[in-house]
Amino acid sequence: MKSKSTTIFSSIKKPFENRRDSTENTLSNITRGSEIILLKIKTVFPFTLFPDIIIIDLHKINIIRNDFFLTKRVNSINHEDILNIAAECGPLFATLKITTRFFSGKPIIIPYLKKSDAILTKRLIHGLIVAHKKGVPLRGVEIETLLKNLEQLGKAE
Repeated sequence: MKSKSTTIFSSIKKPFENRRDSTENTLSNITRGSEIILLKIKTVFPFTLFPDIIIIDLHKINIIRNDFFLTKRVNSINHEDILNIAAECGPLFATLKITTRFFSGKPIIIPYLKKSDAILTKRLIHGLIVAHKKGVPLRGVEIETLLKNLEQLGKAE
């Protein structure tokens, strides 16, 4: 009788253990993807006293606004939530405008970027959006290859 109840409980316990293991694997895969930084750029110093930073990883974009000494605001945006991204280039610098679903229709504006950084950022984000929409797996690809392919994909769109 004792062995029968042990068998019943162990058979009930196994599906929950398998589900927990798969959840842990999924979480660890997501965590590994957010550790991979694809691009990190800053605004130009003399024109912004406290330079803003844009960090792009496989899942999201972090925009870090440095307002004053030791104060900052961080906006994290998932690639799926971006509706439009535009790089407006002037004679010296470029401005990046990111429109999302959640910031009440007002675009996030990041001025005083190097032109090449703004254009690369725009292409990379467009490439990530297209890759996510098409369901292309991005993990396991070398960073240099991934950057080249995402930029090419963003250029085509």
